[in-house]
Amino acid sequence: MITFATFHMALPEDLRTTLSRDARSFRVRDDASHWIALLFRSARHFHPDCRCVCLSDEMTPLDLPAPIEICRRPARSNDPLWSRLQAERDFLQEAGHHSGNAAAHILFLDSDVLINGLLEPAFAESFDVALPNRPHPEMPINAGVPPVKTDHHDAAIRFFDTVLTVFDERFHQDLWWGDPLALAAILGNVFSRDSPPQQVAVQLHAGARPKSV
Repeated sequence: MITFATFHMALPEDLRTTLSRDARSFRVRDDASHWIALLFRSARHFHPDCRCVCLSDEMTPLDLPAPIEICRRPARSNDPLWSRLQAERDFLQEAGHHSGNAAAHILFLDSDVLINGLLEPAFAESFDVALPNRPHPEMPINAGVPPVKTDHHDAAIRFFDTVLTVFDERFHQDLWWGDPLALAAILGNVFSRDSPPQQVAVQLHAGARPKSV
């Protein structure tokens, strides 16, 4: 079984204005619930038994139909990408504490993604956390779709902890690109920035540097 999880939090008006000015790909969306519901509808079309979870902060209004679950936790209102990483990390830890949930693979997704096929074959590969590669000079890793395998939650949590630490130390002032920049800083030696888009698996072991597998 696969758990599909996305993150959404409402942004303060001043931050929305700043992002609209500085981040060309940013779009203000007041109908986020519609897009999130559409994401999970597409997931359930191909994976009828999947679990669908929307991670959010404690204040954002969400109008999502069952069986979508809403999982709320404290967040940094002016730091949406850090809040997303932290929410994903905490969700992994909680899933690992519940044997029923730990039996599921987890796929974290941007809320504007649609599923258009069966994804179980992707989890047949050997990895803890998988990261899509793309030919981008500064951000060769797409942070919006990291899958995590069943029974690999501990390694994935260590990975997210590392990303959060690098994010805080080096990219906390970047409102919109902090997580892909942190991933590039950690794994830049693994990915070829000139390579075509492909799925590259990165495996973390306690006390070891990440390596491609």
